[in-house]
Amino acid sequence: MATHHPAPESEPAALHLGGDLRLTRQRREVYDVLMEQRDHPTATELFIRVKERVPTISLATVYNCLETLAGAGLVKQVNLDRSPSRYCPNLDDHGHFHCTACGAIRDIDFKDGAQQSHLRLPRGSVVTHIDVAIKGLCPDCAAHFARVLELLDRFNVPYELKPKLVRGLDYYTRTAFEVAAVGLGAQDAVAGGGRYNGLAKALGGPDLPAIGFAIGEDRLLEVLPEDFGPDSRPRVFVAALGEPARERAFTVVQELRRKDLAAEMDFEGRSLKAQMSMADRLGAAYVVLLGEKELATGLAQVRPMKKFSQETGGKVKLTEVGAGRTLVEQVQVPFEDLVDYLTGKIRSEETR
Repeated sequence: MATHHPAPESEPAALHLGGDLRLTRQRREVYDVLMEQRDHPTATELFIRVKERVPTISLATVYNCLETLAGAGLVKQVNLDRSPSRYCPNLDDHGHFHCTACGAIRDIDFKDGAQQSHLRLPRGSVVTHIDVAIKGLCPDCAAHFARVLELLDRFNVPYELKPKLVRGLDYYTRTAFEVAAVGLGAQDAVAGGGRYNGLAKALGGPDLPAIGFAIGEDRLLEVLPEDFGPDSRPRVFVAALGEPARERAFTVVQELRRKDLAAEMDFEGRSLKAQMSMADRLGAAYVVLLGEKELATGLAQVRPMKKFSQETGGKVKLTEVGAGRTLVEQVQVPFEDLVDYLTGKIRSEETR
């Protein structure tokens, strides 16, 4: 049985290394920074944090400080598989829960006696300490993965779960993936990648989410149709305001793509003005506007961007639109007819 282990209410006012070792300023800084977040950082991650306080400190010095603190019993060294050692300031008897998706490590506290009650030890053995590591998905990563699968199922994207899929890089978090093509034999992966949310932060940058992928050009060329070329199809941009509208917008985008139409949307929650500018930069032929009003009425606003750009000199002037001055023809279309309406409009333009 395991429960989350809370951090102690207070830390010792004085630290004693024992023997002839001194608590130097550098060792104190390393210890204090480690105590601040208690997230089991590696030496490299801790070095980046300490360097903000002590700009002249080196990575080698941080390693030496951690080795000294661990030897003095002030921190614990946590080793999981073949990953870099991590450091834990919790000195109580406890185990660790390791999320295999995001890499987070959390302390778990055992109920009294539970750590030995189910162990078959040789008679006369004396247990001095127990290192327990439990692997799985933390609540956030479990919910994220369930959401990924739910979306794949919703849009009938075939997939195969491979818990032991290895991409060869250790900075991936949460979902890693490969895209396979039929007809290439055993080496059928044409693309692969994943999410690496902590990479920018680990390199000293901002804590930003990220996703990336690589394409095998030779394999991709083998499966592309002979007439494949630049995508000159008219593009539809779906602009959404608010999470419910973004949920609906994502469905609309996928439905348009399944009709072989080029469709895009914003995934970062930008303002309407920023989304309209994005649509203009992409050269969208039509913009679908979705917000609370549209969700309540079941009517999407469809705006032809070509006319809009012509009448505004190629620039999006949302201040005039916001003031109630309609610059271009705008049509209300029921959600159930939206995909067919846009398909018909774009197909008619393509045949002109």
